[in-house]
Amino acid sequence: MKSINSNSIYLVIEKSLRFFNGIIATALTARYLGAENIGYYNYNIAIIMLLTPIVMLGFRDILITKIKEKHFNHYYIVLSTLSSFIVSTLIYIIIIMYEKNSHGISILEISPLKILGFILILLSFEPSLSLLISHEKSKFILLAGLLQTIISITLKVLLVYYKGNIVHLCMIYLIENLIYYFICTASAIFLFKNKKTNIKIKRLFKAIPKFYSEIFSSSINLMISGFMISAYMRIDIFMIEHYSNLSSVGIYSTAVRLIEAIYFIPSMYVLGSFPNIIENLKNKNFIACANISKILLLSSMVFIIFYQVVGDDIIDTLFGINFREASDILKIYSLVVIITFQGFLIEKIILLKHGSKVILIAVFLGLILNIIMNMVFIPIYGIKGAAYSTIACQSISYFAYYLFNKKTRNTIFSIYQNYSK
Repeated sequence: MKSINSNSIYLVIEKSLRFFNGIIATALTARYLGAENIGYYNYNIAIIMLLTPIVMLGFRDILITKIKEKHFNHYYIVLSTLSSFIVSTLIYIIIIMYEKNSHGISILEISPLKILGFILILLSFEPSLSLLISHEKSKFILLAGLLQTIISITLKVLLVYYKGNIVHLCMIYLIENLIYYFICTASAIFLFKNKKTNIKIKRLFKAIPKFYSEIFSSSINLMISGFMISAYMRIDIFMIEHYSNLSSVGIYSTAVRLIEAIYFIPSMYVLGSFPNIIENLKNKNFIACANISKILLLSSMVFIIFYQVVGDDIIDTLFGINFREASDILKIYSLVVIITFQGFLIEKIILLKHGSKVILIAVFLGLILNIIMNMVFIPIYGIKGAAYSTIACQSISYFAYYLFNKKTRNTIFSIYQNYSK
């Protein structure tokens, strides 16, 4: 199919490596550390994931779109990186002060959250990935993912063998991300040099006003919506900890990890196809989008059936009988896959056709509903209630809202009306 390109394939393979890395690593560490400790670890990871969109500032999709233009200013990549670096540094300082004032952890004392917080600084180099994707050089991202996976699994095996603790696990997570972003950034710099693009300080400063008018003003809504998406995907972790305990967080997050681990498929497939989506929508051609949607639909159905049939065996084999309750969560939560897979494509199309404000409203609605439903369902159904809430809220924010909105309804219909073509 024309909707499949080498850029998408490289990205999907790279995330496939992360998928297997995540499954193997989660199984190893969960069995070794136990539900409560892995719950504490995932609670801290959830905090970092919540803050990630703020650091990334919504630049990725905007940069990919702009880079496809003939007269793209490459100073925007540098300015995006610098902006994210400043924000990430400020957030890291806030994390240090928060732990000092709330938990009595001194500035020089090592803690899981401080270690993981360094990853936010690494995320400031995310614009380098936008450059590689736009120039269809995702093979460098694949190389980074391959090395990251090998090192990650090796270090986590050593962690279990030498009886390490959560601090060591956090350090491993930091090291593997450091390697990943170093390779991607070095590859982007290499690409700059090949294109004979010289960075001059004077021109960099001159590009700042135009950068903030063309890039930052457009990306701010994406940053806010990205933060709210992250919030309502992580809010269940925080609310389970509030209403229950860290052991429940560990059991729930283990099941959710198995579902979220496959999100690399729609995410990277759509991201790799994004340049082609842009070109097709310029010509009002929704057939290519429909083809992508069909592939996502079929793949999501395969995963749902797989998790429903062998969910119990997966949990028992990977995590042991102490995590048996996670199999029920896995089966319930897997139903959201069909909505989420479509959501990755729909959001990109809505962004291009209607702008980021519509997405912002949809996500805000989903976040508010998720908080309310979690407050009602978790006390009644326990951790299953959090899974029910997620399914309902993602269905609304990813799909239903756009169908009922007059501005976006025809766009959604245009995708699915072309299924037969």
